[in-house]
Amino acid sequence: ATEDIGTDGKILLVPITSNRGSCGALNVNCVKYVTTHPGDVEIFAVGKKANDSLSRIAVDKYHRGVINNMKAAQSFFFASYLVEHINSYDWNQMQVIFNRYISAGVQ
Repeated sequence: ATEDIGTDGKILLVPITSNRGSCGALNVNCVKYVTTHPGDVEIFAVGKKANDSLSRIAVDKYHRGVINNMKAAQSFFFASYLVEHINSYDWNQMQVIFNRYISAGVQ
């Protein structure tokens, strides 16, 4: 079930994508959702593919993003950094956009 959250006030969109392009539709669908979202939005992207795409496609809405090199396990420090920057925006609603990838090999 989906919840109608409306489009009143500033909406912060936080798309989370991969750092590599091998996930095709996984990344494209996140970017497509963000670029077609109605209302007054700002974008804080997480992941290389979201940053690369949205910094060119949605220039007026894209403000900043972060990329984790993924060489070390994600840590409390990285999560704290994200929350600190997300809280620096002036927003009424926030949406985290992500896809869950399930390999056909394990289904």
